[in-house]
Amino acid sequence: MNFKLLSKHITEPIILIEQIYKGWSNDQKFLITTNEGKYFLRVSEIKQLVRKQFEYSYLQKIYATGIRTQQPLALFKDEKLVYTLLTYIEGVDLEEKLSFLTKKEQYELGIKSSQILKVIHQIKIDEPVKKWDEHYWKKAKRNISRYEQCGINVANTKYIIEYINNNKELLRNRPQVFLHGDYHIGNMLLQNKKKLAVIDFNRMDIGDPYDEFNRHIAFTSEVSIPYAIGEIVSYFDNKIPDDFFPLYAFYTATNTLGGIPWAIPYGKNDVDKMIDVTKKVLRDFNNFTQVIPTWFHKGLF
Repeated sequence: MNFKLLSKHITEPIILIEQIYKGWSNDQKFLITTNEGKYFLRVSEIKQLVRKQFEYSYLQKIYATGIRTQQPLALFKDEKLVYTLLTYIEGVDLEEKLSFLTKKEQYELGIKSSQILKVIHQIKIDEPVKKWDEHYWKKAKRNISRYEQCGINVANTKYIIEYINNNKELLRNRPQVFLHGDYHIGNMLLQNKKKLAVIDFNRMDIGDPYDEFNRHIAFTSEVSIPYAIGEIVSYFDNKIPDDFFPLYAFYTATNTLGGIPWAIPYGKNDVDKMIDVTKKVLRDFNNFTQVIPTWFHKGLF
């Protein structure tokens, strides 16, 4: 870490620097404590400079919306590293807290999450958009190939592959918006027992707004079905379009297949986790004979 550069942006005396290991990002993350407060520092390889400049410009837009999130303070670099300095935001990890709340409270937080997501999806895009069907189909085929070559075979994944291959046409003429890119309860903080803050925008992207829900089955519904239902129902103001669940299943299928080869470098625990996720996805979609997951029902409350 370049402390000389850092001191230009944090001028008060630094008391403590703690590395944060949670998450799967290749970036290094640090909590910096000073006499006057706390900061969050993300450190990336210099080859990520263009990407980090892209992220920083949108972090400024995100913060300007009024969403509870970290304020971007500075982006700077040396010969080897890129540094993104943000404010540190306090809160309780929602993933750890959610199951201790009542079902009604979980559902209401899902509604609040959808309201945040709508704001994120309204952020103005500066870049030209890709041709979505071509772009995403390449990703789908790549995930299938990587899964088939990774050496790990989960029973009945042929149904996932069949669903993907048989539903390419769903990708045509999709709208594109700014995406958080990793929107789930693991990237949410609960403040004062009722307010939500969202963090970790480092997988931000531009694409189909429905793709934002692809983390649901892997992360959110596993902890809180009421939250997941509230988020979906509220996002569409209680009028879920006919095209949502077929695409929801498609994006979930694609990301599920990609999850196992992705997890291999991280070790057995993460591989086992993604195998369990794959089995859950197959159960939830009844081997993809249905597109609405078995746990979803609108009349929760």
